[in-house]
Amino acid sequence: MKRISLARLLGFIGLFAVGLAAIARASLMWNGIIYTIMVGSLFAGLLGAIILGRRGGRWIGFALFGWGYFALHFLPSFPITADYLPDESAGWVYDRANPAPVEPKPAAPAPPAVPMTSPPVSSPLVDPAGPVLDLSYQYAINHHSFNRTQAEQIGFSLFVLLFALSGSILGGHLSRRLDATSPPGPR
Repeated sequence: MKRISLARLLGFIGLFAVGLAAIARASLMWNGIIYTIMVGSLFAGLLGAIILGRRGGRWIGFALFGWGYFALHFLPSFPITADYLPDESAGWVYDRANPAPVEPKPAAPAPPAVPMTSPPVSSPLVDPAGPVLDLSYQYAINHHSFNRTQAEQIGFSLFVLLFALSGSILGGHLSRRLDATSPPGPR
């Protein structure tokens, strides 16, 4: 059995850490970065498969599995709901790193009115009939929901890359088996 080198193992752990960081601190920027890396990698796999032909079993597996999973996700005849593995696992990681905001408790009752010696000053954020208008909670809920969606999209991109890597491993293995059983000669 082939041993995994330390450099390859550290590279995998580093990529895994960057992926978790992207999900935990999800934003539009992280989504764009990871999506661009995913599409660039899939195109590189396609280019490697075309250039190397039959000798590039790893590249063929990478391109086939990566583009295949990517295409399956967008086919209307193969609907994938929002609660499938990559979305749910990425959402779970995001929720653990960023708990949903808690609705603020109502303010304590106002103290009894003190007679004023000057006329009251009006403020645009104070409703004369009630407490101060607080929109920060609603903003936090919308922001959390938007970023969770970004985390789910990052999870999809990372899962496509993981699926492509598994295709690369399988393609390399099958390619070596085919080379071992085929007669020597020009290809």
